[in-house]
Amino acid sequence: MRKGANGMKDFPALFPKSVSARGILVFLSLSFMVFSSAVLDHGSILTQESFLLQGKNLISVSIESYKRADGWVPVGLSLGEIELMLWMDEGGQVKERKRRDFRSLFSLDPAAQEMSIGGTVIPLELRGKSAVRMRLRPLEDTIPVTMSIKNSDNRLSFIIGDSELELDLVRVEYVNTSQKIREIRFEGSVARMEDCLLLLDESGKVYAADRLSEPADFSEARIWAERKE
Repeated sequence: MRKGANGMKDFPALFPKSVSARGILVFLSLSFMVFSSAVLDHGSILTQESFLLQGKNLISVSIESYKRADGWVPVGLSLGEIELMLWMDEGGQVKERKRRDFRSLFSLDPAAQEMSIGGTVIPLELRGKSAVRMRLRPLEDTIPVTMSIKNSDNRLSFIIGDSELELDLVRVEYVNTSQKIREIRFEGSVARMEDCLLLLDESGKVYAADRLSEPADFSEARIWAERKE
């Protein structure tokens, strides 16, 4: 390495002398853009797992009118076998807690038989009504539902159609049952499973199973969801 005219050492040239300063600047800019895109893509993979629920008629709503108290009514939102225990205020806003300062997850209009999530209105049909409760479900039986788990804080959210329903009070716990199987559990009182276990295998399939077995046997289980790429 030789010394330059100012007495400082010259470093080997990174670009041929025929390349202009403008060309070098364009090259560096494009390189930075490619690098940034790769980092973002890699980060999205690391920070979130998403699973598309399988089957039809995945969504149902139960309004427990007989438990009304102080203007609040319990509402059960079922997504597959996951039941979310929520509260609806007098204005039809559904929240995780019966508190005015809690964020609204979605709104319900039982009279009009409509559910609104993120500005998207979902028409509902009446499935049963009595003095104690009203049961509804979407008219469309193929609305896609995706379960997303943020690995940074294990927070749970659902994508219903094109709208996100993000929960503040539910956390997901992965429990290793073997080297290849993890059980998905929900922490908190808002979410619960309806009489089955969710078991995730190494291929990204989530099975709804009645019990744990060792070694894992999914011959009598069904695929509840599959990981989205």
